[in-house]
Amino acid sequence: MSTSGRPRRQAGKGFWVTLAVLVAALGAAAAFMGWYLSRGDVEQLPVLAGADTDTVRDWTGSRGVVIYHVARDGSDSVTEELAVPTRDRIEDEIFDVLTALCDAMPPSGAVRTIPEGTAVRSVFLNRETGHVVLDLTADLVTGHPGGTASELATLRSLLRTLAFNFPELRTCSLLIDGSQTTTLAGHVRTDAPFVLGRWR
Repeated sequence: MSTSGRPRRQAGKGFWVTLAVLVAALGAAAAFMGWYLSRGDVEQLPVLAGADTDTVRDWTGSRGVVIYHVARDGSDSVTEELAVPTRDRIEDEIFDVLTALCDAMPPSGAVRTIPEGTAVRSVFLNRETGHVVLDLTADLVTGHPGGTASELATLRSLLRTLAFNFPELRTCSLLIDGSQTTTLAGHVRTDAPFVLGRWR
């Protein structure tokens, strides 16, 4: 009896040892997986895209700006106050302000003066002369309804917004998709620099 009972006791002891080792191994594996997954979460945090990263780096605060719309009857301007980032370069601030103008929905009592889809492509500035060149997409021309009053309304919104927010600028030239255009839609000439002081 005693001889036959000894292996059973050893087998039982071996079972518990094996179970303990297995539990320890599972615990270690669980701990490792927890560490690995938490490490993965840190590495997989969303990374800002290049443009957004530049935006965050260039921001030094914000500034209030005024963008100009035109009243529905064309008699006066309707203004809207917005906040845009303060940039290290004035060209970038001009870009942001005019982008806000292009994207803005006209407030009550005003009409859209910048055709939908128009965007600022680039801004060039001569700091010595105060001359700025705005390069806009072709939507400004292809989406324009035409007519002297409508073209003047577009220029009034664009140039007054520019002149009010950047008084250091003196003149402005317009490009459409990188090229000079004679008019917006056949009436008001746009192939010569605009004197911003006349649009304030």
